Amino acid sequence: MDAKNRVMFVFLGFAVLVGSMCGAWNAVEAKPLLGLFVALIFFYISFKAVTNVLSLEETSFDTGTKNVIKTGFIPYWFIWLVFWILVFNIL
Repeated sequence: MDAKNRVMFVFLGFAVLVGSMCGAWNAVEAKPLLGLFVALIFFYISFKAVTNVLSLEETSFDTGTKNVIKTGFIPYWFIWLVFWILVFNIL
């Protein structure tokens, strides 16, 4: 598996976890802005996890590490929102 796919799976894993957590929490406490803030914090944590834990190097990407990490931004927010809505409606 190449580095770009590993980065994407880390972001998607965090998005599923945080989206489910925010959906369950929002079903109990009606504070959607707090859920958005939690998602933002976990995006930063996942960004740091990708750069530190996977020990990415500039040579493993054609366009550079920062551009590959930026490609995980949109899927993270989309999957987070889908799981937030899904879990919120189930509960």
